[in-house]
Amino acid sequence: MGKNTWELARSHDAVERLAAAPLTFEILGLELSARIRQAIPFSGRCVALADSDSLLVASAVAENPALRNLGRFFALEYAEEVNRFRDLLRQRSPVSTLQAATNGDPRQSARRREVYDGSGIGDELRVALVLDRRCWGYFELLREQRDRSFSEEEGIFLARLIP
Repeated sequence: MGKNTWELARSHDAVERLAAAPLTFEILGLELSARIRQAIPFSGRCVALADSDSLLVASAVAENPALRNLGRFFALEYAEEVNRFRDLLRQRSPVSTLQAATNGDPRQSARRREVYDGSGIGDELRVALVLDRRCWGYFELLREQRDRSFSEEEGIFLARLIP
């Protein structure tokens, strides 16, 4: 990943302070993204609130060129697709990348083929945000096709950060 343990620890401490701050969802999403970007480089992101019963996205703060095709993005998200937000809740870890979910062949993903390719996105790192065994939101990081895929180490860092 190119970041040392000290930089990761500083990012973790900054995110812990944010969690305790009285911020609106929008400000929290922007600040959280800025702190995580110090440890994990990315070119796009989405922080979404979800209804904990239906798991549907209720509100989001995003910087994602693929959202120009928002209708198709959500149609695929709620259809039979790989690496869906709700699928993260059924896994051992609430974190996954598109590369891992497709066994290294992201072209298996209709979201990649139909939405991301036209926007230059190559990989996604997704996290289900869970508190007291209830999902309250999702966090997604994106990298461009010209960038390297997200590493297992980056996913582990986010999995440790989520609680």
